[in-house]
Amino acid sequence: MNSLRVQILAGDTWIGDAVLIPSDPSMGVAFAVFEPGPDYVADRHARATEQREFMEDPAALKVCDAEGAVLVCAGVDLVDYSDTLGVEGREIHVIGIKRFEDYFD
Repeated sequence: MNSLRVQILAGDTWIGDAVLIPSDPSMGVAFAVFEPGPDYVADRHARATEQREFMEDPAALKVCDAEGAVLVCAGVDLVDYSDTLGVEGREIHVIGIKRFEDYFD
């Protein structure tokens, strides 16, 4: 299975990039280490961090492919434990990706 380079947006604001790797094709799930951009703010965009458990109403995130098309999916989840785990502690999970096989063969 291949990977997919994507941009992560909160509303219309680009907050970072990721290279998605399929983790559960049968459920349309992919994940990646999140590479934050200058407008990323963990307390606003991540559902969980070291400083707090799960936020009940996290930012609405969307994922776009290289052409700027939004990946239709059931949800996008971002957790940030980078204070403890370093850069690999920022993870993005995309679940229920429609047309999964179009992105990952």
